[in-house]
Amino acid sequence: MVKFLHRSLLCLFTLSLLFTVAGATADVAYLNDKGQTVVGPRCGIRTPAPMELERNALAVERLLEAGFAMEKAIVTIPVAVHVVRLDDGSCDVTDTQIADQMIVLNDAYAGYGFQFSLASVDRTDNTKWSTHRYGSVNERRMKEALAIDPAHNFNLYFCNIGGGLLGYATFPDMYPEDSYMHGVVALYASVPGGAAVPYDEGDTVTHEAGHFLGLYHTFQGGCTGGDYIDDTEPEGEPAYGCPEGRDTCVGGDVDPIHNFMDYVDDYCMYEFTHGQAVRMDQQMTLYRPTMMGGSTGTAPTASFSGTPTGGEYPLAVQFTDQSAGAPTSWSWTFGDGGTSTAQSPSHTYNAAGSYTVNLVVANEYGSDTLTRTAYINVTEPGTGGGGMHVADIVVTRVLSGRKYYGQATVTMVDDGGAPVSGATVGGLLSGDGTEALSGVTGTDGSVTLRSARKYYGTNEFCFEVTDVGGTLAYVASANVVTMACESGDVFRRNETAQTGIWGVNPNPFNPVTVVDFHMARGGQASVRIYDMSGRLVETLYDGFLGAGLRSLTWDASSQASGIYFCEFQVGDLVETRKLTLLK
Repeated sequence: MVKFLHRSLLCLFTLSLLFTVAGATADVAYLNDKGQTVVGPRCGIRTPAPMELERNALAVERLLEAGFAMEKAIVTIPVAVHVVRLDDGSCDVTDTQIADQMIVLNDAYAGYGFQFSLASVDRTDNTKWSTHRYGSVNERRMKEALAIDPAHNFNLYFCNIGGGLLGYATFPDMYPEDSYMHGVVALYASVPGGAAVPYDEGDTVTHEAGHFLGLYHTFQGGCTGGDYIDDTEPEGEPAYGCPEGRDTCVGGDVDPIHNFMDYVDDYCMYEFTHGQAVRMDQQMTLYRPTMMGGSTGTAPTASFSGTPTGGEYPLAVQFTDQSAGAPTSWSWTFGDGGTSTAQSPSHTYNAAGSYTVNLVVANEYGSDTLTRTAYINVTEPGTGGGGMHVADIVVTRVLSGRKYYGQATVTMVDDGGAPVSGATVGGLLSGDGTEALSGVTGTDGSVTLRSARKYYGTNEFCFEVTDVGGTLAYVASANVVTMACESGDVFRRNETAQTGIWGVNPNPFNPVTVVDFHMARGGQASVRIYDMSGRLVETLYDGFLGAGLRSLTWDASSQASGIYFCEFQVGDLVETRKLTLLK
């Protein structure tokens, strides 16, 4: 008989189900984005029946009898992120927060056999889906509509979950590996820097990912044990806060409160055990063989952003690594002689000029390079507020009955970055129709402009600043942004540097991949696929494209496995990315 990694499987995963179905008392409290206290379950998932526990244990026993040995290679799992916001676009998770969440996740699982790469991000405005309760029809509808290739991808949903629930997950054996029900759902405010203090460091996703990989809570079965792990001490009940030295069971060591599979505050959890790494490998091998076999040994794909990308010197720029494929090393050159090997470094520019930034990322399987030409633009210090420019534009939609108003908030600042009041801002709001709007900035430098008409909101609302008047001179060339849409900025300062391929995901792929690229301004563009010999395989697009972030899908079902190249061309700019088709 096999010696199982100890503990029974009864857990507090039922808290969400009890809370929503039977009105059970919530077990944690945290803040929402309005500073109000919310109470709810820490974790929720369907409790496995005794027969399911027995079946899982028997499967592990047979796996070990067949000679199972834990793999040494790191398995890199692609993550498809779905941000499900309210109808008005609130409860969002920013791209920076998503990048930070990926860093937290990979730091937690480093050394335990798994890493995660960001494969895609999409956003959906649907209040019913965002506020769904665990086990509801809206959960099913949301996942059915949004899930991406669950056999290969870890689908991660950020929602304003109903009932105060922080998160829930699916065990590997709950559904067939290609079921759209698989994945993790987490409260949008639990990401790093979110509002859900003290669960605001991203470890709700770490915890739920443990369930996704096959782990149970450390307190399963109380002092009799039941998480099937030999090297986690028995624990009589879940731990909250950070009760150092707590010991709820007679004999043995203190409770494993610092384990990611307990209920402590985010800052207090920071470790897994070797036994948990073994169990994750067993469960994934048994129930997610496609994910285990299809996502190993891939080179990373370089991607990054910088904030800000322009301004007066000395200009401190925070660079954020957004590379996919779990890189393990980073090499930056900042264009002014400066370098760094940090993952997401900060660099200060001390002279005026346009600077090209280069990032090389690598892991044991290969490397990739991304160069952004004239990406950082630094100017001489101003003379004390002689001019003004647009610092920010935020575009939203406001529900009114069954239609929407389009709304834009524009912020003006002077050369020193101080808000400018009394400036008259004019521009065009577009969407289902076009309206000319204008207004005067307040003491905070901002003005909110709303459409006079209501629209069905079929098309995205966008706003472009066309004219600014006031006591200071309007310097349009200094604008941080000139036009923005609901999905983000379109025209930025030095916008030609923003044109290029932003990512290819998944890569490697079989047989479909998506090429994301950005047009800073409208113009003639082409996207073509070539093989290793230079032969044109397919033209994905050739014609005029408007400004903004664009995506094209390449279905390579009719092509053979191998290396291909995606060429993106706009005017004199030509950018190429390597694609790997694995069948």
